[in-house]
Amino acid sequence: MMTELDTSNVINLGILVVTGLVGILTWLGSRRSAREARRDQEAANAAATRSADAAEEANKIQMRIVRLEEQTRQQADMDAKKASLVGTLERSSQFGSLCDLVVSNQGAAPARNLRIKLGGKPIDVRGSAAQSPSDCADVIGPGAQIRCLLQQSPSVRRPLPCELSWDDESGIPGTWKTTLT
Repeated sequence: MMTELDTSNVINLGILVVTGLVGILTWLGSRRSAREARRDQEAANAAATRSADAAEEANKIQMRIVRLEEQTRQQADMDAKKASLVGTLERSSQFGSLCDLVVSNQGAAPARNLRIKLGGKPIDVRGSAAQSPSDCADVIGPGAQIRCLLQQSPSVRRPLPCELSWDDESGIPGTWKTTLT
């Protein structure tokens, strides 16, 4: 009788041990799966954060590009309204013993109300410093130049400080300064 009971107990004990082992293995497996799932979730969260940060940075860069494009467009609009005058002294083609002040407009808009200072003194382009007032226009168009015959020899008073100032469509007074030689 003992053998039957012992066999039954051994079988029950075996079932209990196997069931316990299956439970422990299941618990360990689920713990490992939970750790892996947690690691995977953390990696996914980190990737999502990096992606969001990259998207935010890309948005900031795009906004900077838009601002730069707008500034470039505004600058181009302003440049289209600006005259850019420069002056040179050249021996007069009409009177070789005198010199011309040649004022050229290298800008995109006409220059108006030209004011000239030579040697720090204002020169009236329609007055006494210019031999031929008709040669000195009030408006100098883009790419155009004017020649003002000065009442001085090319060898007199060199170097000569020169300052040009004018108005144009930009509304900002233009100036140019140099020393003519």
